[in-house]
Amino acid sequence: MKPKEKAYKLVDQYYSVFAKRLQLSESFTSSHRYKFCKPLAKECAFVAVDDIFEFMKMDDEYTETVSNANSKWVDYWLEVKQEIEKL
Repeated sequence: MKPKEKAYKLVDQYYSVFAKRLQLSESFTSSHRYKFCKPLAKECAFVAVDDIFEFMKMDDEYTETVSNANSKWVDYWLEVKQEIEKL
């Protein structure tokens, strides 16, 4: 999955959770739900990606990976974070 697709998927998953909860409240229109949920979904997606980086730090190979600027996994998740920001 490309970083752009992964970013969209992460944000969309969190957005769906928040929007479903707010659907129960009649005081939130779909426009209000979007304005309220989208920033929260992006924030949660950033937290998820940061957690992935924390997990990578626990791996013994992480030290070597960080020193290699061309690491595919570090680059991938950094791109995902950039794509999340664009959403």
